[in-house]
Amino acid sequence: RLIEANYIFNDEYEETVAIQKTLETCKKRHEIRNQNNHDVVFVITYQCNFACSYCYEADASNLCKNVLTHDMVDRIYHLHQNHLNRITFYGGEPFLLKNKEIVKYIISKEPKAIYSATTNGYYLEEYFDLLQPLKFKTIMVTLDGPQEIHDRNRILKNGKGTFEKVMRGIKLYLEHSLPIKIRMNISNENLTSCLELRAEFIKNFSRQYNSNLLFFELQPVFQLPVEEKKNIEKRIYYAETQGGHATPINSNYNTMVMSTS
Repeated sequence: RLIEANYIFNDEYEETVAIQKTLETCKKRHEIRNQNNHDVVFVITYQCNFACSYCYEADASNLCKNVLTHDMVDRIYHLHQNHLNRITFYGGEPFLLKNKEIVKYIISKEPKAIYSATTNGYYLEEYFDLLQPLKFKTIMVTLDGPQEIHDRNRILKNGKGTFEKVMRGIKLYLEHSLPIKIRMNISNENLTSCLELRAEFIKNFSRQYNSNLLFFELQPVFQLPVEEKKNIEKRIYYAETQGGHATPINSNYNTMVMSTS
């Protein structure tokens, strides 16, 4: 069976031939996939205007100051025959003010694509006129609870809080039917307050929630120990009440509990 599955060979030549055939098969599959794959994630920059307490990209943000250039974007489009179906903006923080020109350039080359973005949300208002006409799958923005908690973890590099400005942007986009996915980085400290904030959003934006324009991603903080993450995931999923009775909160498919274990 091992011989039939090409795990064992009679000699080195036979093995070399088998390896070459496998590589040729993989290359053909790769070429076919490239011809049909028109989805791209643009990492606009690794820079960020936030200094989040749990950031794992801080070194990259400080060391790499580059921003995508027109030439880099053109090369990506050339690889895809100047046609992209789905475009995602990522970083760092893709929607820094100084990035607006290159984001606009990307959009100008394929305005009819389906877009997604992962952003800290600080400059949503400033980008609204540029993004509002596009067809978006999701715009993911992080809120770590109410202002008191959020502004302890997600601050500007000058130390100022970000909650109020991020909230204004989220509300603006939801009011104009742009799909928002609110990510919450959960620890034992903010679990209850995040669930309460989620409930408040659902109440205030029930139309958007029921129309699948408002989503939630509840994620244990990356750096927590594995067992602690598992316990938090269990508590998120069941949203335990004070009486100890468990009521699942994610029966609606526009809430996701993302396992990190």
